[in-house]
Amino acid sequence: MSLPNDTSARPASTRCAIPEHDFWFLKAIHSAVLVAVTTGTVDLNQLARAEMIRRGLDPAGDWVGRNRARELHTHHTTKEHTS
Repeated sequence: MSLPNDTSARPASTRCAIPEHDFWFLKAIHSAVLVAVTTGTVDLNQLARAEMIRRGLDPAGDWVGRNRARELHTHHTTKEHTS
């Protein structure tokens, strides 16, 4: 993983257009948390959705307010589990 100011950034994966250097914060996460995420003990998607609701963001990252974000993310989660 590159440093935050590394100019030779490349996508973190072939499915993600976000440069690898934008994931610098992973270096600060305790190993026990990383293990819990990789083993499925912690659902990082659920935690991210909860944070997006707190910020009032829709699934695309646009501000829509907390109530609408809650509706959209709840619908998104329900849709995922029923498909």
